[in-house]
Amino acid sequence: MDDTRTARLTIQNSADEIGRALRCVEAFCKQHALGNQVVSGLCVPLDELLSNTISYGYACDGPHTIEIVLALEDTRISVSITDDARPFDPTDPSAADERETPATAGGLGLHFVRHLADGLTYLREDGHNKTTVMKSIDRPSRDGPRDKVSASR
Repeated sequence: MDDTRTARLTIQNSADEIGRALRCVEAFCKQHALGNQVVSGLCVPLDELLSNTISYGYACDGPHTIEIVLALEDTRISVSITDDARPFDPTDPSAADERETPATAGGLGLHFVRHLADGLTYLREDGHNKTTVMKSIDRPSRDGPRDKVSASR
C-alpha cells in the first residue's frame, strides 16, 4: 500500500489528544475526497473508543501512548487503535461496556460504535488491544457513476 493511502498518528492518553486524532481522520478523508458519511462513520466510533480507553482503560494516571493507523483500500477505509490499556473487547455483543455504566455515561457508546461501523475487529496481543473500525466507501467507476436505469431514447 503506498504512503498516501495510510496515515499514522501517536497520541498520549489524554482527553485533549482526541481532537487531534479526529482532525487527522478528517484531513485524511478530505485528502481522498471521502464524504461526510464516511468521516462521521469513523470519527464517532474513534471518539467513543478513545474516550473509553483514556477514561477507563488504565489502572494508573501515568503516560501511555496510543497508536492510530488509517488505511484506505479500494472499497473501504479503516482506522486501527492500538493501546496498552486493560483488555476490553468492543466486538463482544454480550458485553456491556464494562468501562462505563449506564448511570455515568448513558451506556450507549458501544451501540453507536457498532451501528456506525461497517466492520469492527478486536485482537489482544502482547499486552496490547488492537481495535479496528471499518467503513465501506463507494467509488465511482472510471467511466463515471453507474446508472441503475438506462434512459431510453
